[in-house]
Amino acid sequence: MQSYSHLLRTAGLVASTALAFTAAHAADAEKPATADTDPLTVATENYITVSGQNNQVNSNPSAFQAESWTSKKGFAGIEDFQFSKDPAKDVSVKADGHVLAGSADYLAHINVTKNEIGSIDVGYKSFRTFYDNAGGFFLPTEGTWLPIFPRELAVDRSKYWAGFTLNLPNVPVVTVRYTNDLRKGRKDTTIWGASDFTGLSAQSNSASQATRYIAPGYLDLNERHQALEGIIKHTIGKTTVELSAVADRVNNLDTRVGNRYPGEVKTIQTAPLTIVSPANISSLNSGATALDTLNNKVDTYTVTGKVETTFGTKLKVFAGASYSTLSSDFTEERPLSTVVPYPVAPAVPTNYVVINTSQAQGLVGKADIKTVTANIGAEYKIATNLTSELVLKGENRQAKASALYQTLASPSGVPAVSTTGVIAPLTATNIGVASNSYENALTPELSLRYTGIKNISLYGTTEYRKVKGDESVTRAYNTDTAVPYPTYITYSDVTENHGRYTVGANWVPCNFFTLRGETFFKDHKNDFQYNNTSTSLFVLGYKMKGARLTATVKPLPSVSMTTRYVYQTGTMDTQSAVSANYQSMDSKSHNIGETIDWTPIKQFYLQLNLNVVFDTTSTAFPRAGAANAASSGNDALRNADNNYLNGSLIAGFVVDKMTNAEIQCTQYRATNFLAPFSESGLPYGASEKNSTITVGIKRKLLDNLVANVKVGYMTSENATTGGRANYDAKIVYASLQQAF
Repeated sequence: MQSYSHLLRTAGLVASTALAFTAAHAADAEKPATADTDPLTVATENYITVSGQNNQVNSNPSAFQAESWTSKKGFAGIEDFQFSKDPAKDVSVKADGHVLAGSADYLAHINVTKNEIGSIDVGYKSFRTFYDNAGGFFLPTEGTWLPIFPRELAVDRSKYWAGFTLNLPNVPVVTVRYTNDLRKGRKDTTIWGASDFTGLSAQSNSASQATRYIAPGYLDLNERHQALEGIIKHTIGKTTVELSAVADRVNNLDTRVGNRYPGEVKTIQTAPLTIVSPANISSLNSGATALDTLNNKVDTYTVTGKVETTFGTKLKVFAGASYSTLSSDFTEERPLSTVVPYPVAPAVPTNYVVINTSQAQGLVGKADIKTVTANIGAEYKIATNLTSELVLKGENRQAKASALYQTLASPSGVPAVSTTGVIAPLTATNIGVASNSYENALTPELSLRYTGIKNISLYGTTEYRKVKGDESVTRAYNTDTAVPYPTYITYSDVTENHGRYTVGANWVPCNFFTLRGETFFKDHKNDFQYNNTSTSLFVLGYKMKGARLTATVKPLPSVSMTTRYVYQTGTMDTQSAVSANYQSMDSKSHNIGETIDWTPIKQFYLQLNLNVVFDTTSTAFPRAGAANAASSGNDALRNADNNYLNGSLIAGFVVDKMTNAEIQCTQYRATNFLAPFSESGLPYGASEKNSTITVGIKRKLLDNLVANVKVGYMTSENATTGGRANYDAKIVYASLQQAF
C-alpha cells in the first residue's frame, strides 16, 4: 500500500517538488515551450555551480526523506560542473560532474574524442535513496493509532564505467565497454511480521489477541553487477552488420530481516479488552527475529548478431540471432531467534531464554539456463502513403535447477525448553528439490501506417506470442529415506498465449489543433495441465482494453492547452480442475490530465498542470470469503480504490533586466483510506494530502556570474498512518553559477 502510494506521489508531486530544490535548472526545464530562453543563462559551455540547501523538518523527518529523496538536513557542494575544450583541431575533451555532500550524490565523467580515430569514455556516479521503514499502521476500535517504530534507512547506488570506441575510416567500428553497478545499504520491504499490539480479540478465539501483520522488516543489501561488452559494427554499401558479445556477472549477498511479535515475550493467557501496552505482556506471543540470507552468484554470456540491408527505396530487410547461457550458484540460510519463557505452563514463567533455530538451513543450489532467440523481418513501402513492417520472432529456452537443504525434526522447528531453561537439540532432516523446463515461443508482429488522407495518419500494430513447453518438478523429498523418482515427480504441459493489438490515428486539421487517439487490447492466458492427473488443470488469464486521447489546442499564439484522457478496464480469470472459470479480479481506471501554457508577453509565462485519476481494482469480494457475507470475515478481502489528484502551477516573470522571479505550487490528494475495516484486516487504501510552494529569484551579478535563491514550504498530512508520517519542512536553497 505505502509503496504503491509512494510511486504515485513520485510520478506527480514529489518529482516536481524535489527537482525544484535539488537542481538549479529544474524550474527552467518546466517552462512552456512558448517561453523565451532564459536571458540570465551564462553564455558559455564551461561553468561551475556551487549550491547549498538547508531543510528544517518538523514531526517525521524519515517520511520527508523518503518522499522528497533529499536528506533531512539538506546538502551542499558543487551542484554542476561542465567543461569542454578542443586542445587540437581534431581532438575534443568534455567533462562534467557534481559533488553534493549530505545527499551523497556524486558524478565524475570525462570523454575524449579524436576524429577518425575514436573516443574514450570514463565515469563514476553515485546517489542515495532514503526509506522510512515505517511498517504497517493500525487503527483499533478505540481510535488509538499503533505505529511500528519508523527508522531511517538508505541505499547507496553507484556505478563506474570505462570504454572506448575505435572508429577508423573504412574499417569496422569497434566498441568495448565495462560497467560495474553497486547497491549497498538498507531499504524497507512490504513483507511484514505479525504483532499482537491491536487491542482486538481474535475472531476465532475471543480469549486471544487479534494478530495483524504490521511489524516492519528490511532488506540489508550488498550487490554487485559487472558487465563487459564488445561490439563490432560495419556498413558495406546498403548493408550493416553488427556482432556483440557480453559477459555479465552478478554477485549478491542480501539479508531480509523480519520481526514477529516485536517486544513481546510471554505466551497467551488472557486477552484484555483495552489496548495492549508493553507493561501488560501476559497476553502476548513470544517475540521472534528471522533472518533470510541469500548469496546468489550468476554468470551470463551472450553472443548476438544483427544484419540490416535496404533494396531500393521501398524495402528494408533485417534479421538477428542470439545465444546466451546462464549459470547460477546460490546458498541460503534462515536462522530464527525466538524468546521462550520457562518454566512452562501451568507454572508462571519467571525467566526467558533465546533459542537460535533454523527451519531451512544450509541450502545449496544451482541453476542453468540456455536461451536461443532469432528474428527476421522486413519493412516495405506498399504504396506512396502505406508502409508495413512484419517481424517474426522465435525463442527456445531450457532451464534446470536443483537444491539441497535441511529442516528441523520438530514440526514447529522450535526445540523444547526444560523447567531449568535447558534447550533440547533437534535433529536435522536432509531435503532435496529440483525442476526442469523446456519452452518454445513464436511471436509474429505486424504494423501498418497510412498517410493517404489529408491531415490524418493512421497506424495499427498487432502482436501474438504463443509459448509451448513442458515442466517437471521434483517435490521436496527426504534424500536419506525417500526415492524421488517416480513417486515425487510431476509433469505439466505449459501453454501461454499473449496478444497485444493497437489502432490509432493522428489528426492535424490546422496549425492550432492536434488530436491523437488510440485504442488497445491485451489478452493473456496461461494453461498448466498435469499429466499424472487427468483432471488436474489450472488456468490464469486476463483481458485488458482501453483508449488514449490527446488534444492540443492553441487558440492564441500565447496560449497552448493540452488535454489527456486514458481509460483502461480489464478482467482477471482463474480456472482449476475443481471449478469452472471464475472471475477473480476486475480493474477500471480513468486518467484525466490538463496542461495550460500562457505567455501573454515576453516578460511573463504561466503553466498549469492537473491530473485526476479514478482507479479501482475489484477482487472476489463479496463473492468469496466467509459463508455469511455480513460477517467481518468477508471484510478481510476488499476492493481497492487508488483515486488521486495532483496538480502544479508555475509562474515566471521578469523583475528587471538582471533579475527573474518564479513561483511554483504543487498539490497531491488521495482519499481512499477506510478505517472501519481494521477490525477484520488491514485497511490498505491510501489517504494523503501533500502541498508545496516555492519562490525563487535569479539574478545576474556579472556577465559570467549568476545567483539563484529559492525558499519553500512543504507539508504532508497522512491519514493512512494516523498522522504518524506527517511532516512540514521549511527549505532554503542558494546557488552561484560561475562561467569560465
